Amino acid sequence: MTIARYLDRIVEKYPDRPALIFGEKRWTYAEYADAVDRFAAAFALAGARRGDRIAVFNTNCPEHLFALFAAARLGAVYSPLNCRLKGDELSHVLTDCEPSIVLVGKRYAEQVGAVASGMKSVRQTRIIDAAPGEANSLHDFVNESGGSKPTPASREAPDEATALLLYTSGTTGAAKGVMHSHANVVRRIEARKTAFDDDSQEKVGLLAVPVFHVTGVQVMIKTVASGGALAIMPQFSVEDFLKTIESEKVMMAVVVPTMLAQVVSHPRLEEFDLSSLRILVYGGAAISPDLIREAMRKLPCLFSQGYGLTEVGVTWLPPEDHSIEPPQGRRDPLESVGRAIPGIEIAIVDAEGARLSPGGVGEIIVRGGDVMDGYWRREDETALVIRDGWFYTGDNGYLDDEGLLFIEGRKKDTIIRGGENIAPIEIENILSSHPAVAEAGAFGIPDVKWGEIVAAAVVLKSPARPDSQPSAEELIQFCRERMASYKKPERIFFVEELPRNASGKLLAKELRSRYAAS
Repeated sequence: MTIARYLDRIVEKYPDRPALIFGEKRWTYAEYADAVDRFAAAFALAGARRGDRIAVFNTNCPEHLFALFAAARLGAVYSPLNCRLKGDELSHVLTDCEPSIVLVGKRYAEQVGAVASGMKSVRQTRIIDAAPGEANSLHDFVNESGGSKPTPASREAPDEATALLLYTSGTTGAAKGVMHSHANVVRRIEARKTAFDDDSQEKVGLLAVPVFHVTGVQVMIKTVASGGALAIMPQFSVEDFLKTIESEKVMMAVVVPTMLAQVVSHPRLEEFDLSSLRILVYGGAAISPDLIREAMRKLPCLFSQGYGLTEVGVTWLPPEDHSIEPPQGRRDPLESVGRAIPGIEIAIVDAEGARLSPGGVGEIIVRGGDVMDGYWRREDETALVIRDGWFYTGDNGYLDDEGLLFIEGRKKDTIIRGGENIAPIEIENILSSHPAVAEAGAFGIPDVKWGEIVAAAVVLKSPARPDSQPSAEELIQFCRERMASYKKPERIFFVEELPRNASGKLLAKELRSRYAAS
């Protein structure tokens, strides 16, 4: 089964049911399918072929969904790119993706166009929110086909064909494309079931997480699979989140811990009618049981947690494991990330790859139908993480006797700020490019709001004049101008030397320990 079949099935059963909500705009499923067919026809007329990438660079918007299912119609590959990227990081991801079609929001058009215009692979770059008649208008592009539909044959792609190309950052700092097939995506969608999945009833889901993350893509597809309407927030703000739940009678929403913390601490939370909310799914970063229980006391819904990576979905902690009081005589399940989802096997291994018994801490490895097909054009890097059918997550943890997985830290030093993965080497490279900086080490320190924030220890070069030394604020601004704002360091510590081991490797753990309480 391909992703496109989800839409076909619901349109056949419920053509007049509400499907999309974006501000004041509304689409039924029949109108949704018509838009998808127009997009697919336009892509085909522009020369997009099976396996070509369709890149979308914008905040959350309906065009992401139309492009996703249109690509599936053609056997092409949907690739939502992180619209927060800029400069070299944007250029790297776009050129690595090598798309055939690029759809971009007007606010990003200049920087994306500067890269795309020099790429041989790009047949069309269209501006999503350009008005009819404006240069490179997406509206004009999808209507030039005259509403023609792709041929039936173009709707079929092998289940194992690549459906998604999602980008993530590893500890090397270079963003890697993660390939997921149609079969892989369908297995992930079917693995986690809630009351929202019953397609016999009308209901509304809320898309508030970014679509360039795997969770956002899952929300888009799962809402269609369940026959629900999807209310789309361009970007998260706690006020709009609460207003949308109230006005659209939202039944299900997905959040990262940072979002949940803002919700429960909103000074006027009790003024909003949230009675329609039945399911709140959270994940994406570490979360404290205290925050979950505060949310359980304040919100009228059930809670579930999901743990996974862009490369693979791993666990699920269902509502029945969420108790308002901590259990006695055992570790709190809310400190865990749940149990393996159907079709996934989890093992814990030591440094030599030997499996550990329950309670033994080691690297978390998984295998099953959720595991990615591989990294795009990176066979060597794929071979490093997928060995003998097992995916090595780089996270450390242990399984208890009940199969609950507890995360004990990351083998990799990736910083997770508000659910966003940040590779320390990206910050280190930019700081080290400053003429006054000799070297830098980036690391995460705990933060109540964001889970972690980015900090950096900086060794300055000997200045010609004492007054020529940059301040912490100047270095933060230096980074802000050269990378996505959420990646910039928020704390700078000036040091005489960085802690390193005998082989010269930076001891990020020592930095985290030293400055955690700063």
